[in-house]
Amino acid sequence: MGYFYQAFINIQHFCAGINLVLTRYRTSSAGLSSNLYRMEAGWNQLVQKAKIYAPQLVEDHFALAQALHLRYLARRAFRLHLPAEVGVDFMTRALASDWRLLFHQPRRSLLTLIAVFGVWVMEKIFFTQRKRKVTERDVY
Repeated sequence: MGYFYQAFINIQHFCAGINLVLTRYRTSSAGLSSNLYRMEAGWNQLVQKAKIYAPQLVEDHFALAQALHLRYLARRAFRLHLPAEVGVDFMTRALASDWRLLFHQPRRSLLTLIAVFGVWVMEKIFFTQRKRKVTERDVY
């Protein structure tokens, strides 16, 4: 027992990381990093400005860059515990933008895909079961 407790203390000490004050804005529901649709709009504005200066560069790389950005937003939606539809929306648009995303970074892409669709399926199952239980109670 003492060995496991000591190992737990060591892990806690090792995993302390950066002070919460310095990183809280990244996970706060009120911070810019949590307003994912605004982040997407800002990225789109950047792309429009980049088209003025380097139209060929944007044309050549836009689809994959957009797919990577949308996948990032899907991961953020998952980490922030937003409704599953938000993550699914970003991930499906990422794959529609450039399906080769799955081969560009397969591990990260597949894990994100499994995570956001897994939560979506679990929400559907949970809410369906909950509705059935409520309906069964109302009948009797």
